Amino acid sequence: MKKEQRNRKIIVLIAIIVIAVIIAILITTNIIRNNKQVASEQYLVTTANAGSSLVASYIKKGITIGGITGTLEVLDTSDATAIPEDITKGKTAYVNGVKITGTRVNRDMLKIGDYVEYTPDEAGNYEIESQYSGYTSNQTISQEELKWRIMSINNDGTVDLVGNTPATQTFNLVGGLGYNNAVYFMNDICKKFYSNSSLGVEGRALNIDDIHNNMSEEGITARDGYVGAARLHYGETEMFTIDREYPALVENEIGVAIGDNEINSIGVAPSNSYYSQPTTEDIKETDKLVLTQTWYGGLNLIESYFKSQEFFYLIFNADYSLASRQFYIFSSSNCEFRIATIYGKAVSGDDFVHDMFETTAITSNVSIKYRPVVTLNANVKFVEGDGTEENPYKLSL
Repeated sequence: MKKEQRNRKIIVLIAIIVIAVIIAILITTNIIRNNKQVASEQYLVTTANAGSSLVASYIKKGITIGGITGTLEVLDTSDATAIPEDITKGKTAYVNGVKITGTRVNRDMLKIGDYVEYTPDEAGNYEIESQYSGYTSNQTISQEELKWRIMSINNDGTVDLVGNTPATQTFNLVGGLGYNNAVYFMNDICKKFYSNSSLGVEGRALNIDDIHNNMSEEGITARDGYVGAARLHYGETEMFTIDREYPALVENEIGVAIGDNEINSIGVAPSNSYYSQPTTEDIKETDKLVLTQTWYGGLNLIESYFKSQEFFYLIFNADYSLASRQFYIFSSSNCEFRIATIYGKAVSGDDFVHDMFETTAITSNVSIKYRPVVTLNANVKFVEGDGTEENPYKLSL
């Protein structure tokens, strides 16, 4: 009797163990299956919830696990296109899942045309020797006090200022020698007279790139499509085989081919000085010369040709020289090597001619009237003032 009771206990114990094992297997299988489902649906598991019970805020919205419906919303940033320069400096955002920190300095209160109280360092006179100018004698010009206005507000936080008017003093340049040195002299004069060392600012002369960079698509189309009496569109070329003298700098410029060489595509741009100091190089001659038309002085410019109406009226408010060179090809045998100008509402209009030399060896004396530009770094602050002529913005670091 006792033996039978013991056997029944053993059988019951074995049954309990078997049942326990089966239950454990079922539980384990279910857990594995659920974990695979969670992984396949990319549910978010964080350090905060890894060792805790499931709660709605840990589960992706719209998914139910163990009777709990998720509320976690995952923002898709894969189509975001912002870059640091688009975001205010110090602010952060997520773009394509990556955190970026803004670099744009807030200049929202500024407008093109606003007046700014900018004071350059004091400077002595500037001497231009005749051996570099081609003029009959040495020339001396002095620093002038100008009012300054905002010309452009850039995405990197820098701000370009331009003199409200050109400087009143002029200097003379003659022929090929003058053409070679013109851009250098204009920039060097502005560097000496209008830099500010405490603000880390270096002066330069206004150039044709400042004009082109502020043109609208309509303006660029009009420029490139203009022909006039010159026969060529802006950017078209002409070969000279009869009259073919040229200033020495020309052979280094973009859009030029000397002899049988290919046209320069990576040469000196029209607004580059090229020389690091004034040169005594003058005129050269070749058997074949190819030049690219960069003149469009017969085109009357209008407001819509520019991104900003204020820029248009600020820049075209006087007649003056630009620190840029131009080729004016007006026949198959003649090209004028010019310094670009602003005249009325045109760039290098014929009534204000800066023609220094021609392929026919004609030499001219040109009076240069420069207009200075300075670029304020992003760390320069605009304080006080309201940007009017009577109450200009003041500057501080």
